[in-house]
Amino acid sequence: MTEYPLTEEQRKLAEKNHNLIFGFAKSRKIDLREFYDLLAIGLCKAAKNYDPQEGYQFSTIAYKSMENEWISHLRTELRPSHIPDDLIISYNAEMRKEDGKRTQFLDYIADHLGCADEECLVFIRAFINRLPELDRKIIRMLLFGYSAREIAHSLLISEKTVYNTKRKIRRRWNRFNGKTNNEKYYK
Repeated sequence: MTEYPLTEEQRKLAEKNHNLIFGFAKSRKIDLREFYDLLAIGLCKAAKNYDPQEGYQFSTIAYKSMENEWISHLRTELRPSHIPDDLIISYNAEMRKEDGKRTQFLDYIADHLGCADEECLVFIRAFINRLPELDRKIIRMLLFGYSAREIAHSLLISEKTVYNTKRKIRRRWNRFNGKTNNEKYYK
């Protein structure tokens, strides 16, 4: 959308429908003292884009535009500005196993897969490096004991996405493992 002021007609449309801001805020339980400007921007964008020949009422377009502004704001506010330090892990990072003993991340995975020699560790690294970043984040968090709900909340995804990703990783591992003919390393 280009950044130019509203035409006189668009400004009058926004002024005439100013009360839609209050109705939208009330329906979504949004604090107007804090978010009035944000919703007003949505109303002005609706006034800019409104075309009565499309057959929609202005209020429908305005509500959708304010909702888009609100959702965009929430995503920006809730999204971490960087990857949290507890999600960054190197292969040599130390972590605590279930029994309380300390081990390295790569050794922890190797123990779960039942392999320990260098060839096996290289194989695991290759598999992990081929995964998309989101899948690697989910694996790290699972290994650190986060629940699916905690992972979903932290990464701004659904719990279903976490479960589906776990299944997808398992399928990829089986395909990746099947291509190598290194079955002696894996249970």
